[in-house]
Amino acid sequence: LHRLLKGAVYTGMVSAVGMVIELHELSDRLDERMVARMLAEDPQRDQERENVPETDAMPDLDMATYQRLYRALDNYDERVYQIRLVGRVNRAFHRLSRMWVVGISLKTVRVTARMIGMGKIMDFVHEGYVAFRTIDDIEPLVSAIEARELAWHERLWSGPVTESPTPESFDSDIFNTDGTETRAPAGKLPEPGKES
Repeated sequence: LHRLLKGAVYTGMVSAVGMVIELHELSDRLDERMVARMLAEDPQRDQERENVPETDAMPDLDMATYQRLYRALDNYDERVYQIRLVGRVNRAFHRLSRMWVVGISLKTVRVTARMIGMGKIMDFVHEGYVAFRTIDDIEPLVSAIEARELAWHERLWSGPVTESPTPESFDSDIFNTDGTETRAPAGKLPEPGKES
């Protein structure tokens, strides 16, 4: 895909698509590790999963178990990096959506991308480009997403483990009714690429 894009689209687009691929691969890797840990700790779940038709939901996973598994993976910095990378990707695509030359080159590249089996990712990129063109200022949205995800991560990581917390109960501890944070995530959180 990099060879396809290089020289065919604006240089910033090559970098942004690279970030999307990195985010996708990182998210898959973190999710796969979570599932592997869950199945290793509870082989019955794996058996249940095999007996569930693909169209049906998996057996319930309570929040206390999710929180315990989340912590057991000991990947605090990777999760922070993932959240920050989501923000970087959104900011990069918003900047690119302001450039008409990017839209023209995306239309050209999408055809070729489909021929080499990369059509889905380029369709995703194009849809993001089109959607972001309608947004004048992306920063309030991206900042809110980052703050909420970082606070959720911090609460999962260091908050008390309870038998039945819900995302809503986490949110009520983290956010006021107007959506502003009641507390900031603890510690200095690294930017992507600047982890120690």
